[in-house]
Amino acid sequence: MPYRRQAGNWDVVTFEKYRVEETVKANVITRPARKDALEAWSKPVVEAIGKAATDKKPQSFIQAYDNAIAGCNACHAAMGGGPLKTMSVYKITRAASPMFANIGVNP
Repeated sequence: MPYRRQAGNWDVVTFEKYRVEETVKANVITRPARKDALEAWSKPVVEAIGKAATDKKPQSFIQAYDNAIAGCNACHAAMGGGPLKTMSVYKITRAASPMFANIGVNP
């Protein structure tokens, strides 16, 4: 994990979980043919991330986060169509730094 700052701010995890849920809902509406794949990936992953945040267990979160990334990349590799002919060009990786380095997320 290149970015090792772990602030322990479970409120941020909970907020980002919500954002993923909203993004999945929007994608199901705009890409109905991908509904089954999106829901098969998102439901268990989002649930695991939420449980890790509720339980405040960093190792559980890391495992759920890695599973989410792996699921994203597997789905992208399996999807085709559109102008790109493949979604595999969208490869998700772990963050190397905070998105907003000027904003503290310590609890």
